[in-house]
Amino acid sequence: MNWSEYVESRYEAEAMRLLMLIWRQVRAVTDLAQQAPDNFAPAPILARAAFEGGLTCNWLLQGEDAKVCEGRWLVLQYEAAQRMRRVSRQLHEAGIPSDRWRQEAVRLENLTSEKGVEGRTRRPNVLEMLRSLGLERLYFGYILASQWSHGTILAGREHAAEQRTPFSLGEWYTPFNMSIWGILFGARGYLQRPGGPGLKRLQGTPLGDAQDTLQVLLAAWEAEGATAGEESGAEYHES
Repeated sequence: MNWSEYVESRYEAEAMRLLMLIWRQVRAVTDLAQQAPDNFAPAPILARAAFEGGLTCNWLLQGEDAKVCEGRWLVLQYEAAQRMRRVSRQLHEAGIPSDRWRQEAVRLENLTSEKGVEGRTRRPNVLEMLRSLGLERLYFGYILASQWSHGTILAGREHAAEQRTPFSLGEWYTPFNMSIWGILFGARGYLQRPGGPGLKRLQGTPLGDAQDTLQVLLAAWEAEGATAGEESGAEYHES
């Protein structure tokens, strides 16, 4: 599928850049699993980035219409301007050349100030985006992966424990699962955006197969959860 043929706006171009980045991150996870399965530590970091990037891409593209998507794109530019301004200032204070960062911050500040972006609705956080999609349960994997991203003692202990035995497929489940969802979030958002071709374009592609598999798993999890709820309710009444 030639995704670039669907780029007609600034927000679509931004989403395309995110999709290409997500694809590289996921490719790195699979390469690690194939070539160096014991080198697990980078995998949750890459998968977390792909997961969050996919959610951002989906949020950007899932506005009610093109005007809303354009507004969300401007919000992302405003966030980027703030970060670049902060980095530029810190580099300058440290005596490190910061012209490139400062110039880009000024450009984005000018762009967003003209549109009155400051004070607009912010980008939702990860948990909020997952809730809006009915997928809050995926937040647990995100929290686990965040331990590796932030270098917490929990990640250090997990890594030390795993070094005593070879890594297995079980340890790789979380980065694999997050990677798949990252791609799906981005791809579904792109295909379902205002004026997009729809999810039918996924049919017959590896991504479509992954989507179908996840739908089956989701249905099984929901059925299992409902059964568990009924059982717990029965136990409660019996007691």
